[in-house]
Amino acid sequence: MRRALIDLVAQTWLTPRHRAKAQGEGETSPCRAPAPVPEEAMAQSFSSHVRAHLALGLPLIGSHIAQMAIGVTDTVMLGWYDVEALAALVLANTMVLFLFGSGFAFAVMPLVSSAAEQGDHTRVRRVTRMGLWISAGFALAVLPLLWFSAPLLTAVGQHPDLAADAQSYLRIMGWG
Repeated sequence: MRRALIDLVAQTWLTPRHRAKAQGEGETSPCRAPAPVPEEAMAQSFSSHVRAHLALGLPLIGSHIAQMAIGVTDTVMLGWYDVEALAALVLANTMVLFLFGSGFAFAVMPLVSSAAEQGDHTRVRRVTRMGLWISAGFALAVLPLLWFSAPLLTAVGQHPDLAADAQSYLRIMGWG
């Protein structure tokens, strides 16, 4: 019964090329075939699958919630302080998130999890190291734009005082 279930999953989820490669037939390609599903993995209960997903997902969810909480805290604190300071914060956050984002760091997560699933610890280290290097290089390239952002913001039509306040915030935020 278990073997039939495993064969059914393999036929459903693997492409013909991957099935041939998993069985040792056909051509080799730079794409890696998915690791064969062990029988004991198929026999896991629903609750063990939920626990495994939570173990992988909760740290990611926690980091995103923490990042959002920092933004909410800044907004609440500056909202009580001054309307112009709040406007500068919103302008600075929009500039950073909209224009620059954090795509390199977000791209590392699925690559590392894929390598970890395949048991390729060398690739995990390599992807993590390269992600750190490209993020650091990008930060060094973008930091001057953040540091001298007031002329850029003024050039796109922002009030000079608001642009100067946003630049002050970006100079602090640029290091983090």
